[in-house]
Amino acid sequence: MAEESQVAFRLLLVEDDKTQVDEFIKTVKPALPGLSFINVDNITDAVAILEQQDTDIMLLDLLLKGWNGLDLLRTVQEKNIHLPPTIVISALSVTPVIVRAMKSGATDYINKPFDPAELIRKIKELLKPENAVPASSAVPLAVGADIDFTQIDLETINPIILTDNQYLKDTLAKLPVISRNDCTVLIAGESGTGKELL
Repeated sequence: MAEESQVAFRLLLVEDDKTQVDEFIKTVKPALPGLSFINVDNITDAVAILEQQDTDIMLLDLLLKGWNGLDLLRTVQEKNIHLPPTIVISALSVTPVIVRAMKSGATDYINKPFDPAELIRKIKELLKPENAVPASSAVPLAVGADIDFTQIDLETINPIILTDNQYLKDTLAKLPVISRNDCTVLIAGESGTGKELL
């Protein structure tokens, strides 16, 4: 019980990859004195923790076995549970998914494998009193059930560009061939259209 009185903040880690949990315990936990954390790997347990305990911050993986982090954000909204500051951690660097997570209540995003120093900095920043999120500030948001994570092929997806534009899809399909050649390529287009991503 003596250890409980020294707890400065509580963190909920929603992650099913044991390697990532071990990495968190080894690199992040020692750098955050007063940290009490719980690791769960499913929505049911995460919702129960958020309902029953004060949680100061949540780290949420987007891709978990059988569900995704957006499901948790949706469930929290539907049940009107206070969502603590939430950092989404995922290897899925697809901009629309990240944007959807942020619009659904996530506070920040970090790529996996995470850089421990960056994650520690983000956690410390969110724990500052001036960055606290009052329970009354929750705004109902349309969490996108339309993103089908089972259809995302992590081996072939372009981690930066997601499009329905056939012209851009054709261009992206040509990139592997072009990249194998030692030649200069001119990419033309209006400012702000994402030419630098190619």
